[in-house]
Amino acid sequence: MKKIILIAALLFIGLFANAQCWSKISVNTHTVALKEDGTLWTWGHNSHGQIGDGTTTNRLIPTQIGTSTDWKEVAAGDEFSMAIKTDGTLWGWGWNIYGALGDGTNVDKTTPIQIGTETNWDTISAGAWYCVALKNNGTLWSWGLNQNGSLGDGTTNNRNIPAQVGTDTNWAKITVRVHSLALKTDGTLWSWGPNMFGQLGDGTTSDKLIPTQIGSATNWLEIAGGNENTIALKTDGTLWSCGNNVFGGLGNGTNTNSSTFTQAGVATNWAHISTRAQHSLALKTDGTLWTWGYNAFGMLGDGTTIDKNTPAQINIGNTYKQVIAGLFSSSAIKPNGTLMSWGWNTHGEYGDGTTTDKLIPTQITTCIGLSTTEYSNQENVQLYPNPNNGNFKIEITGKIENAQVNVYSILGQLIYNQKINAEFTNLTIGLKQGLYVVSIENNHQTSVQKIIVE
Repeated sequence: MKKIILIAALLFIGLFANAQCWSKISVNTHTVALKEDGTLWTWGHNSHGQIGDGTTTNRLIPTQIGTSTDWKEVAAGDEFSMAIKTDGTLWGWGWNIYGALGDGTNVDKTTPIQIGTETNWDTISAGAWYCVALKNNGTLWSWGLNQNGSLGDGTTNNRNIPAQVGTDTNWAKITVRVHSLALKTDGTLWSWGPNMFGQLGDGTTSDKLIPTQIGSATNWLEIAGGNENTIALKTDGTLWSCGNNVFGGLGNGTNTNSSTFTQAGVATNWAHISTRAQHSLALKTDGTLWTWGYNAFGMLGDGTTIDKNTPAQINIGNTYKQVIAGLFSSSAIKPNGTLMSWGWNTHGEYGDGTTTDKLIPTQITTCIGLSTTEYSNQENVQLYPNPNNGNFKIEITGKIENAQVNVYSILGQLIYNQKINAEFTNLTIGLKQGLYVVSIENNHQTSVQKIIVE
């Protein structure tokens, strides 16, 4: 029996040595992602070199780009990619016909190239062949296709190098798709660009060529722009939306367009949002996952292809830290870095080695938190006896709030989970013979220990 346990342990080490612990991802018809170790990975559609591996061949599994471990931000635009390193440098690759890479040319690049020499880039968002970015001094910059004023510089002229938008130095958050949205440090909301469906939220359907403040509220927290709609959160946890609503993407229970922001429902515990092709994803403060809107390819993850015009919880029993809406696909990352995807997969958007669509959240890669930060009081988390004969106990002598105990099989399958919001003593879990990992997670910190059942 000891020999069998040793073999299992070696298999386990090999299986999880390269665990896909994702920290950030951005999805279009291709995916650009970062691991917790700062490495850069891409997969999916690659018609113009947007994968960045020097080819134009689609990749169905995550492919590491270079060997650098200092990437911090990524953005997947329409057939191009952008990224920022921890040293503040800006990088781009892929389709460049409209100057979306910002390198002063209109020539495609199939590997990442540095854009300019500045070292103060902080945040970037990539949309329909254009980019908007912030520097660490709070200034706003844009370049690429300038359809209906999406660059915000007062013109409709394309630009192939970054140009500052206005002179303000208090920009805080940005997001772009076809129209552009931004928040300032004072909590005000600004928008510009195409406005055919009222997606700018200013009460009109007129395009705006420069950033325009929407209303007078100063409690906006987060923004997300779809192709023709916008959703946003306020600091009080309420959800708001405007724009095209033909598929119910505004989440307000109707299918009527709105050119002003209207509250969707009455919940006050929304935490994170994402939207794209008239479908929307959101997390509540408890980490639960909710979806609504267009569902032709199953991107709502509810097992159907039926549109929904109000938020509905999916994947009950699981919690998440990030949601990402792709073109007709959806992805989410669990607190331990595990990646889940569903919806359209024609170009290999999932990275699971297939091009098969899925109607419910499907685990693409497994991460059990082996590379995350351990609890400072890990010595107070005891699991015993180990090895044992089928029942083990968890004893926590220090109080851990809003945490969860997860037990994984050797194949990375979640087989047990339990919420922890106080001190627990002698929590007993029965298991069959085998090798397991127990992960206690809280605030993206993880205590991980192996359990052997003889």
